[in-house]
Amino acid sequence: MTLLRSSLRRPDGQISITRPDGPTIERDTFMCGHCQYICVVRVGSGVVRGYCRMCNSPTCGKTRCSQGCTPFEARLEAWEGRRRFHKALGGY
Repeated sequence: MTLLRSSLRRPDGQISITRPDGPTIERDTFMCGHCQYICVVRVGSGVVRGYCRMCNSPTCGKTRCSQGCTPFEARLEAWEGRRRFHKALGGY
C-alpha cells in the first residue's frame, strides 16, 4: 500500500472508505495536536490548516486551535488536576 500524495510530509494515518456500489477510497489523515480532531488531507481543496511551532504538530485550522498553543495532553492534565482538587475538597 502506498501513501497518497498529500501536503503533509508524513501523514499520521490513512482512512479507507468502502462502498458496496463503488470503488474503495483511500485518503491520508492527520490528528490535530490541540484538539485531537482527525483531518482528512485533501490536496488542492483550499482548506486552510495550521502548524504549531511551539508543540511541533499540525492543527485542524479551527479558531480555538489557531490562537494559541494548548496541546491536548496539557488540557488533560489540567482536567485531572481539577478533579483531584474537587476530590480533596470532598466533592465528586
